[in-house]
Parts: sequence; C-alpha cells; structure tokens
Amino acid sequence: MHCGITGGGKSFTKGAIKPMRSLPGLQVSGLKSDVWQCHNGDQSAELSHTEFLYRHTVSDLRIVTAEAYASVEETMAYCGNDTNPGAHFTFNFNLVSRPTSVQDFDNLVHQWVDNVPKGKQPNRVAGNHENPRVATRYGPAMVDAVNMLVTLLPGTPVTYNGEEIGMTDLAMESPNDSRDPERTPFQWDDSTSAGML
Repeated sequence: MHCGITGGGKSFTKGAIKPMRSLPGLQVSGLKSDVWQCHNGDQSAELSHTEFLYRHTVSDLRIVTAEAYASVEETMAYCGNDTNPGAHFTFNFNLVSRPTSVQDFDNLVHQWVDNVPKGKQPNRVAGNHENPRVATRYGPAMVDAVNMLVTLLPGTPVTYNGEEIGMTDLAMESPNDSRDPERTPFQWDDSTSAGML
C-alpha cells in the first residue's frame, strides 16, 4: 500500500492517524510512505511527524518504507534509531542519478551500503515513475547489467514497471499530450495500446 502525505502540523498528523490505525486489521502487511515535507523545510519537524506516524499507527506492520529525495545522511535519518524507530528502509535513488562509469556505480553503491543503519535493510532503485527508464537513460545494452546490479547486491531490489524487460519510455511529440513518457503502461505485447485494452 502506498501512502503519500504532504503537510505539516500536529493537527494534520493526528488527522492522518485514524485511517492508518486500521491497516493491520485489514491484513495489510506493508506500507510505502512519502516522507512528510513540511512547509518550513525543517527536517527535524519532518522526522518528528514520521516518527509519530510510525509509533502510533504502523509499528506492527512487517515492513514500512519511506521515500525522500534528500542526501544520504538525511535519508538514513528516516530509518530512525533504537529510541525512535522509523522505516525499515528508505528508498535508495542513487542509481537514478545517472552514473556514467564503473567508478561512479561503485561510489554510489558504497555511499549507500556503508551508511545503512545497523539492523536496517539496504536497497537499490534504478528507476521510477519520475525518471526515464534504464533503457532510455543508458541504452538497451546496459539494461541487463543495471538489473543484475540491482538484483544481486545485498538487500532489497526495487524495480519499476517495465525495467525487467528493458522497456523504453514512449517517444512523444509533446509530453503534455499524455502522461510523462516514463509513465507508459507495461508492454504486454506489440498490439495497439501494448495489450492494455
């Protein structure tokens, strides 16, 4: 289940609690949450809201993940600590940053793995709905190599719709004609609408 919440203030946080408390009773075993983005940009406020949500709603779920576009240090803070538990893992978007050499890939992998808090799970994300797919960024020849890197390193591999088959983004004259090129549906076959209709 994905929960995207943007806002700030304790009243907003408490308002989000009631529907979230029912998740375990609905046999939901995991939650992916966008990290609170407070209007004043204060990360300590973001952390306090995330910790509040975790402690009061989802601490008995099997897995809680968090998404935040931030530095490695800031992102790792959303994992919490022994006193204030947080997400089991925060999404690692380092490979989305378009590394161009073997050394770049190595640096990005170590930058993340070397900083994962004790008891938390490393992971890798090579693409998502907000960035061009791997085949579009690197070309078809790199798809298998990037997918192997994502899959074979320790931790949780995370893939985006179509990455596993080397899907490219839809070429559009104007991205305003439809959804973003990287948000095209999975290509089930080569028929009209890629088999979606």
